Amino acid sequence: MSSHPELPRRVISAVEMQHVRLVEASTKTTTRELHPRPEAHIATSVKLGERHRDGTFTVLPTIEVRVPGARSGTPPAIVVTATFELIYRLPRAVAPTQVELDTFARTNAIFNVWPYWREFIQNMFTRMTLPPLLLPLYRLRRPSDGKQKELSARKPRQLKSGTPPT
Repeated sequence: MSSHPELPRRVISAVEMQHVRLVEASTKTTTRELHPRPEAHIATSVKLGERHRDGTFTVLPTIEVRVPGARSGTPPAIVVTATFELIYRLPRAVAPTQVELDTFARTNAIFNVWPYWREFIQNMFTRMTLPPLLLPLYRLRRPSDGKQKELSARKPRQLKSGTPPT
């Protein structure tokens, strides 16, 4: 991990993830086929939820992938959105500030939920009878101001059915 003074090191070093669950999802497709090298636009946002006396707190990351339509100006060919609930626990000896929790949520929640999101996308594309869309690994970045950010996935690979990822 690089040395960013903004990162809430006390929280990162002590926190444990207790639970992950999908709390909301939607899918929409207007196509049965994908371009062999589809361009996927990924947007993320994070909401810090409840903080409890037992040391647990909730973070609600939302991720959306949009695959543009075949022609400019047309609706997206595919839109998949999901919100997950992450429940974390801190030892009682660690009493983070609200700023530390906010920063932790913005920097770590998407990173922590990303494997679940990638599996969800694979599953949804299969259920929509589309070839799987292999999303890139998520890279932690410096904390942002908490506003929704958009990531443009660098040419996610589309796999042929039955082809293992490399």
